[in-house]
Formats: sequence, structure tokens, C-alpha cells
Amino acid sequence: LYNSVSVRKAVDDDEFSKRAFRIQQAFWGDNCKITYDQQKSLTTELNTALQTIRERIRQENRKAEKVVNQFSSDDGGGSTGLKYVLYALMKPISEAMRSYAGQILQYSVEMLLIKPPCSFTARAIGSLAKGEATPYSDLEYFFLIKCKNPNTVKYFELLAVTSYFFIGNMG
Repeated sequence: LYNSVSVRKAVDDDEFSKRAFRIQQAFWGDNCKITYDQQKSLTTELNTALQTIRERIRQENRKAEKVVNQFSSDDGGGSTGLKYVLYALMKPISEAMRSYAGQILQYSVEMLLIKPPCSFTARAIGSLAKGEATPYSDLEYFFLIKCKNPNTVKYFELLAVTSYFFIGNMG
């Protein structure tokens, strides 16, 4: 939350970000070993990937505008046809966002010093699951785990919060 506030306020203060990192370290305790510079590098990498997706959607939006104008001027199949055309145009963007969310989760798993206590899968919900995600969509997901006990619950809570840190660090 602290890092998210700093990004949203456009604070370019390295000391401010380091304080946020110390808060994250306090949460992780001995469960994660990453340096401030490593986290900053990963955050930059994820931010670059997100900017690439956002540029791609700008290009797709230009295509969509042409389609919408065509449907508006000649009815081109009615609103149902337009819906399917727009969905087809957005599908690659949504798939890119799903892959991006997977990248965040993969980095989060790799950062933790604890290995997953059982097999699991992450499942998208919301716009990601419906194929309607945009680069400004929430990244919503849940974990399906093979076994549930206090250790697995603790691990997956830690994994979820670690991924939230990555997302929050980007603002």
C-alpha cells in the first residue's frame, strides 16, 4: 500500500520506496530473500511489459474504432455482430493480460524461500476469465490447492500478498 501511494502521488524519492520495501520485508520475515535493487529491477521489468500491452491495446482500439464506425454507418450486422467483432479484437489483449498475471505469480513463487507445499493452479476470475481484460483491469485470481491445512493456507496467503506487492509497486 505504501509503495502504491508513492507511485500514485508520483513521488520520485528512492528513500520513500526503500521504506516501503522494508515494510514488505517485515511482512515476509525469513520467507523471502530479495534485495531492494532486485525488487526494483523486477518491478521495472513488469512495468515495461505492462506498457507494451497498453501500447498494443491503443493499436487495437484504432482498429476497433474503424469497425464501430463501419457498423454505425451501414448497420453491418447489428449490435450482435459488433459485439462479436469487438470481442475478437479484444481477445488477444485479454490473453496478454492473463499471461502477464501469470508472470507476476511466477515471479512471486520464485521469490519465496518456501516451496509450494502441494500442487496448485491459479484461476482467473472477473474480466480475465471472461476474456474482457484490458491493461487497466484488476488482476483477480484464486488458487486451487491439492490439500488444505494450516501450512498450505499460510503459504498461499504469503504468495497472494507477494503478488499484490508486485502489483502495488507499479501503482
